[in-house]
Amino acid sequence: MYSGVIQIAVNKTNNIFQAIAFTRQKIIGEFEIKLIKINYGNRYNGSNMSRTIPSMSISVNDNYQGRGISTEMIRTLVRSLNKNEAKKINIMFINTDGSDMGSNGISFWQRIGMRPNRSYGYEKSILLNELKKRLRLN
Repeated sequence: MYSGVIQIAVNKTNNIFQAIAFTRQKIIGEFEIKLIKINYGNRYNGSNMSRTIPSMSISVNDNYQGRGISTEMIRTLVRSLNKNEAKKINIMFINTDGSDMGSNGISFWQRIGMRPNRSYGYEKSILLNELKKRLRLN
């Protein structure tokens, strides 16, 4: 499915990890894991707690969907993570509101192993090690 004409580059900063799919002419897809700090606690008793969570987003140009580009961007980015980066994103979260179901009635996120989630307001989550297994990276 994935075409060799399409290239994927990885860009990493302190809190953002990206895989960008492109042709000679344009960017056709982006996969991003962003580390977001969430503050939680009780403002009434003064407790101030926070946690950093990895939030994912992905987009692929409509003309290139169904070619395995999303999977390849995720695979490329996950392969590029070093040990410290992998610790930061041990579990990943995504809101799936805009995700379409495939012709088989299964969304892309279900196919790569994401499960319903109840934490932090995100709809689905997956452990990094589980994602690696699903993408055959172990």
